[in-house]
Amino acid sequence: MKYVLFLAILAQSYSFAFSHESTLNNELKSLFNGFKEDIIFNINKEVKENFNNKEIGSNLKLMSANIAETNILDFPIEFYEITDNKIVVGIPDSNKWKLKLRARLRYKTKWFRMTKLIKLNIKELKFKYVINYDRDENSVIRVKSIDTIDKKLKLDLKASNVLLNGVLVATKKVLKKKINKSFDKLLAQGSEQLKTVFVLNERFRQATPERLKTPPLYSFSDLEDTIENIEDKIAEKHLINGTVLNLIYDQNDYISWFDSYGPNGIGTKGNVVGFGTFSDAAIWNGAYLASQAFRYSVSQNEKALNNIRINLDGIGNLLGVNGFTGLLSRSAQPLNSMAGRALMANRDPLDYEIVDYKGEKWVNHHEKKGITRDQYTGIIFGLTIVYDLIEDEEIKTKAASYYRMMLDYLIRNNWTISEDREISITPAKVIAPTVWFGSPEQQLNMLLIGQHMFPGQYTQELNRMSELSKTAYIFHNITAKDNVNKYYKFNLLNMHFYNYFRLEKNQERRADMLRSYNVIKYSTGNHDNSFFNLIEYSFNPDAVSQEKITRIQENLVRFLERSPRNVSVVKPPLEDIELVQYPEYGGKGFMSISADPLDIRHRHPGGSFMWQREPYTVGYEKRGAARDENPGYDITLIYWMSKYYGL
Repeated sequence: MKYVLFLAILAQSYSFAFSHESTLNNELKSLFNGFKEDIIFNINKEVKENFNNKEIGSNLKLMSANIAETNILDFPIEFYEITDNKIVVGIPDSNKWKLKLRARLRYKTKWFRMTKLIKLNIKELKFKYVINYDRDENSVIRVKSIDTIDKKLKLDLKASNVLLNGVLVATKKVLKKKINKSFDKLLAQGSEQLKTVFVLNERFRQATPERLKTPPLYSFSDLEDTIENIEDKIAEKHLINGTVLNLIYDQNDYISWFDSYGPNGIGTKGNVVGFGTFSDAAIWNGAYLASQAFRYSVSQNEKALNNIRINLDGIGNLLGVNGFTGLLSRSAQPLNSMAGRALMANRDPLDYEIVDYKGEKWVNHHEKKGITRDQYTGIIFGLTIVYDLIEDEEIKTKAASYYRMMLDYLIRNNWTISEDREISITPAKVIAPTVWFGSPEQQLNMLLIGQHMFPGQYTQELNRMSELSKTAYIFHNITAKDNVNKYYKFNLLNMHFYNYFRLEKNQERRADMLRSYNVIKYSTGNHDNSFFNLIEYSFNPDAVSQEKITRIQENLVRFLERSPRNVSVVKPPLEDIELVQYPEYGGKGFMSISADPLDIRHRHPGGSFMWQREPYTVGYEKRGAARDENPGYDITLIYWMSKYYGL
């Protein structure tokens, strides 16, 4: 029972992503049906833990309790009202609860002891409460109060022995009181947790102070020569069977981008002995694809066009190993290749499968938890930009074909993916379906792109989902609360916002989503993130200050002082950095970070794409993975995108 109540409370915070009442409630029903079997398993577990061998009176004890029957998840939560200052949520009257518990009841007096089977039927359980809040000019929410306005619980208790029915009258009252008390406690806890969900960390949205800003070491002429060398390096070394991967060398190296790939660059030390970033290969292939589209658009360089063709073939492989259904793979490589062997090395066999593809064996890497929205986000970002910037008909047709394949797959499967994993939801391990419910900017963006490429084909689904825009800002208030942990979420949002605002013609829906964007900008707008600032410039140039434009330009040159290896090589000015303790995600402890956004040269190694990393963790000199070399599309994308927008 405790698990059911906790689930109900949790569901309301998760599902704020949805929109007006009818759309939201229909999506919730679909979402919970996908989790039904695993949730029932956990309910049964909670019942056994909380009702077995429990005293419920001076002479009564419940024993060996378990779930006999349930259909509680047909329609578990309903949103009754959503306005700009309140949300009314609860378990609806329309939901017919059938939660039957079977247990043994031990009745003991000084004369005798009896143990008989009983059946507890929760016939009705409903609650309704209202969340009152204010919303400021940035659409940032401040919760005022959470009040219970309705609650009802009906129990039916029967025993296998008629002699116990008299005793059960008292037992029923005790159980009802116990369940109600548990419910009230959980509701109070949930209310307090919900209040904190919307509390933005104001301290970590301030701008980089002047004391942490220093002039770049190199010039723009140095940058242009270096960019072309990095492009050649990616195409020659990192583009493996159409997939851009990190390289693992047999030697450490502590060298800057400029010293490695500048006009007189010496390269990096060692020989390639392996590859990295297999699990995120799809998203970063999309980023690389976008960079080449911008590059070709401003330079007409045939190398960029050739890279696009190769990369599109790589994306085809990510779809092909799953039979071109629209299900995406994280990474795919021929079995009898260095990359294929590296993909399987030191990896759980459940992370991949061997499939027949192109007349040979390929490794299809999906991880035990399956594909995620992240991977689709990157591919969608790249395919759409290629479709709009490249005139080559073969390329446009292929990009559109792959895009439609993925979108149709998601719609066909009700925006849920589970076929590439074994679902398991337990306290020790959570492997759940990948669901798009809760990501309105993603669904609306993907449908707009579909309409853009194939006019009229996605009108019905877009109309069905349009209401999602109305309360998307509420979900994004939750997302924006913590702008340090899991910072990649902001990168995903911005990737979707780029194409959404570029393609959206419905002014009402656009205004709704602009409210959501402003919440994210309020939380991250001062982080000196060149990628995010460029995306805002693409649809609202007047909102990007001249100072931010200058920082975009300077950051490109500052980037040259960072290292192609996943290691820090610039000594940070520790005397000027104020360190504070910040809670790690999941309550695992605290981490020591800067109180202010750092100069990009002094941030920790960013992995494949530094703009998805928070700007507070200090990059201490010579710390990191000095054998792991990044491709460099996190600088080339910014460079070509800046040129495309005339910056």
